[in-house]
Amino acid sequence: MATFTPKSENWKWFANDAAEPTTQLANENVAPTLTNDNNIIRLRCTIKETGGKTGTMTPLKVRWSATSDGTYVELSGTQPFNYANGAATDAGTTTTFKTTDGTTHGLYHENGTGNEAISASALNEVDIAIVPVKGAAAYANNTNFYFKFYNNNSTAAADTSKTQPQVLTAPFTPKQQNWKFFADDGAEPTSSLAAENTQAPLVNNTNIIRLRTTLAETTGGSSGAVAITVEYSTNDSSFTAMGAGNQWNYANGAATNGNTVTTNKLTDTTGTMKYHEDGSGTETFTANTSYELDLAIVPTGTVIGGQVYYFRFKQAGTEIVLNSGKTHPNILTVVVNTTVIPPTKTATITKYTPTVTASNNITVTPDTKTATITKYVPVVSLSDNQLVVPDTKTVTITKYVPVVSLSDNQLIVPDTKTVTITKYVPTVTASDNITVTPDTKTITITRYIPTVIVPGGGSQVVIPDMFSVIITRYSPTVIVSNNITVIPDTKTATITKYAPIVTASDNKTVIPDTKTVTTASFVPVVTISDNKIVTPNTLATTTTGYAPTVTATTNITVVPDTANITITSYVPNAIIGTVAITATSNIIIKFYPPSIIIGNQARDIFDIDIQQNAINTNYFYKLKKAVG
Repeated sequence: MATFTPKSENWKWFANDAAEPTTQLANENVAPTLTNDNNIIRLRCTIKETGGKTGTMTPLKVRWSATSDGTYVELSGTQPFNYANGAATDAGTTTTFKTTDGTTHGLYHENGTGNEAISASALNEVDIAIVPVKGAAAYANNTNFYFKFYNNNSTAAADTSKTQPQVLTAPFTPKQQNWKFFADDGAEPTSSLAAENTQAPLVNNTNIIRLRTTLAETTGGSSGAVAITVEYSTNDSSFTAMGAGNQWNYANGAATNGNTVTTNKLTDTTGTMKYHEDGSGTETFTANTSYELDLAIVPTGTVIGGQVYYFRFKQAGTEIVLNSGKTHPNILTVVVNTTVIPPTKTATITKYTPTVTASNNITVTPDTKTATITKYVPVVSLSDNQLVVPDTKTVTITKYVPVVSLSDNQLIVPDTKTVTITKYVPTVTASDNITVTPDTKTITITRYIPTVIVPGGGSQVVIPDMFSVIITRYSPTVIVSNNITVIPDTKTATITKYAPIVTASDNKTVIPDTKTVTTASFVPVVTISDNKIVTPNTLATTTTGYAPTVTATTNITVVPDTANITITSYVPNAIIGTVAITATSNIIIKFYPPSIIIGNQARDIFDIDIQQNAINTNYFYKLKKAVG
């Protein structure tokens, strides 16, 4: 048995510009974004009878929901949308198809009471006039709303391949625009402090001033009554609420708080808002309308002199952003001159005083060195509570350099001492209870600590501290004999201070000279097979060795520690005909005491080990020269 079954099909939204509207708000089956939530809009929709039986929707009604599958509520004056008296005549017949699937002209529906008769399998195109109810509790800006058709409270659902008609309400976007400061000489002030959109200099930091500002709704949305508050900033970035305990506060000026402004003072306003003098006022925005608001404010006792202050408005706790090309209202407070002269301070440093144990009339006289410190002596002139930031000062300290005279096998062990220097960190209090506190920095310096041991038994052993020199060596590519290509890595030479072995006899004084270790990148001229000449490049490293003065008597043997200098990677550039040759070389140089005077003769000991590995051949060369 056939059943009357109406279903919605294609749909399209139009402006209410005629009975047969011509201005479409979006394409077919596409939700438009409303540009003004005060305007009547028209919905054209095809309703198809799908059960094969003629019937009548008695009456045809429309319901809304904020979700496509949510609960639908009938349009009314208390809901976000209501029926509207549009440009057509209610219950009249449409004359033009606006959708692509309509085959029968349906009726205009403008109050929710009209019937709609639909023949079996017919597609009636109906016209519905609707208006947003922006004051309704469920109304929201920038929100999708969905619509369904009903037949005497029975749902006319969308066909399986179709969607429910829907719209996106206009977003509510208020913006801050033009502004101007006035003296508080009346509810409608006449004495301006500067031109429109121009920074105003205050004549003092105590009087009430009035700010006129334009607040404009820019995207077609609207609002109910929203709270208006104001914030201030010293950098136009970080803002603080008005208040008695802050630098700016609302003020009881010449106007009556909450009354409506009567005269526009700015060039970009079309409407008026209220006088605001205590931060509790509210405003209602209408779509696409600009309003002029009046604000009374006053600087408090903590306001900073010579400071630019910026002001911004908020609605319901949300910032009202600047419109394109606009600036925040700003003023310049009066400078109050104050001079702050911090006192001269001196850092106190204890000189290094080693502990020395001596006997048998031995004199130990370490030099006394002084740390030199630049005193912090700023003279700062500031105006009205400005921040004082002293410059960073430099501390120069001379290392402890003891001079030690000893004999008769005495033990001298200076203590370890540390000089701790704290930069001068004054606390400066400026006028108006502002405290200036520079950062605190600490320099810790540990003195040089040599160890000198003169044991009993007639022998003297001198063991100086060790210091290392790290040198990155020359590492070229070398071609040598036997068709081997040498591609050495970059190697590191580690050089330890020179510590010779000295043997003295016959009451001679041994005074080794100051010697220098010179290491070249091996610059030989080498003749090898086929009469080829190998000429490497030259790079040199010079290291000065340790040269102590040792006094020995009565056949005393002085034996300092022995140290090696190891230099890896002898890698000269060599060409042997047209043949590529590879080899890797290490040179170990052991240094013994050069130029040692024993009696009337000099002795040299020099030992070089060269270890060379090649792919096809292993070589070992050892050259040892001993004189004496």
